[in-house]
Amino acid sequence: MTDAPIADPPALGTADDAPAAPCAPSAAETPSTSAAPGSPDRAHRLALLGILALVVASWIIVPLAVFEESSRLDFGFTQSNVIYLVANIGISATILLAAGAVTLGSRGLLTAATALGGLNLLAQLGILVVQLVEGARPVLIQSTLVSSGVLALVVTGLVVGWAGLRGPTTARVGALVLVAAAALALATVPYLYSRHLDNLPLVAVVYSIAGGVLGVVAAGLLGLPNAKTRWVAVGLLAYFVAAGIFGLTQLGYYFPDHLHVVVVQVLNTLLYVVALVLAILAARRLRPSSPSPAPRRRS
Repeated sequence: MTDAPIADPPALGTADDAPAAPCAPSAAETPSTSAAPGSPDRAHRLALLGILALVVASWIIVPLAVFEESSRLDFGFTQSNVIYLVANIGISATILLAAGAVTLGSRGLLTAATALGGLNLLAQLGILVVQLVEGARPVLIQSTLVSSGVLALVVTGLVVGWAGLRGPTTARVGALVLVAAAALALATVPYLYSRHLDNLPLVAVVYSIAGGVLGVVAAGLLGLPNAKTRWVAVGLLAYFVAAGIFGLTQLGYYFPDHLHVVVVQVLNTLLYVVALVLAILAARRLRPSSPSPAPRRRS
């Protein structure tokens, strides 16, 4: 620590006579559970890999659906249309990617999420135009309208995410709220016009909605550079891992005639385990650091 310059030499006393000036604690002495604004997230790459694992876990359902419909796939005005099938089943993965992108603060991930969300929205609008021109059933038009509205909300969240890319964390949280609202709408609105809602157990409906929303929230919380939110993400991912393992015990019906269903379920659970491990490591990287000892004064 450097002494203040002395203007009057005769006033100089001994070192013991001068009062010690207060010293502000350095950044290394102050425990913190989050990355400071503008500082790099020490667990950025771990969080990124965890988010990508969640996106892939959601996306692998698409090739499963394509395989199931492979004998009936076409490009005509049917529900087995390839574009219609992929555009609808891939929405969940798009929302997951957007949730992680708006909170992680990665320009590359935001670019990918924006491109995918925009393409998915354009595909839904194109499908809607074809349905209106060709006279599709009202229930299918309603479904496409819901999907288009959901994706429009996701794109809005991505725009807010771009605005908060280098801004305060509150902007990222606001973007995540918009994306999570889109996930909630996607999970709940179809039940509102379902003819079979009265025949469905309430527990099954709640479980389905929770599964559609909590995964998105977990991806978003994992992206935030804060240890507490990442530990919450760890808890949510642990729930999905437990549910996946329980689901594996119920797959005897599909074996061996539907082996591809078993393979996809196993891969899905493994990817959630990978995401869980990465989330734990990312949270531990931001755990409170112990204060470093203060430098010794020179006499």
